[in-house]
Amino acid sequence: MKKVYIILLSFFLFITYVKADSVVMTLNGPEQIDLGDTFDVDLTLSGSNIWGFIGKLTYDDSKLELTEYSGYNNFDITVGTRIVADSDTAHNNSFKIATLKFKAKDNFKSGQSTTITINEAKGVTDSELINVDQVSYIIKMSGELEEILGDVNHDGQIGLNDIIGLLKIYLNNGDYVSTGDMDSNGKISLNDIIQLLRLYLIS
Repeated sequence: MKKVYIILLSFFLFITYVKADSVVMTLNGPEQIDLGDTFDVDLTLSGSNIWGFIGKLTYDDSKLELTEYSGYNNFDITVGTRIVADSDTAHNNSFKIATLKFKAKDNFKSGQSTTITINEAKGVTDSELINVDQVSYIIKMSGELEEILGDVNHDGQIGLNDIIGLLKIYLNNGDYVSTGDMDSNGKISLNDIIQLLRLYLIS
């Protein structure tokens, strides 16, 4: 009977410490581009026995245009709001599955940054779907950031997010932001928030 307990205990310990398969995703591209540039972003996976992939692609289409895409390592790729990749062979270790080509739009101004994100992603093996952690890639436009009065979050336009951001700075005694100092008195006050709200309503 003692042997049975030892066998059961050994089996339990084995099950407890066996690590489940995982899939790691990365996005790679240039850190900075110039006005009007086209640039490539590579999607790479690391894992074992990977036959396919699906993930939600998110980016600011007011600043970036996805112009084309291509699959690698025998992966067929379809890209819309989701990236779907499929292969007729299993892949192991680290391998590139796709390149996404983006073009910077005129609204992507000097000094600004924008983010490309893939989330809700899953790696496909021959027997299961494996959840993949979200990844984000930040691309910056070269040059100095043009400061626009009221553009608190520096996205090149004045919107509700600027009002919310300025309100948070005021309520939490946050760092001074010159583009939120509407009356140019060197501090963020309730008057700045009121003036920004007025500017937003008439713009």
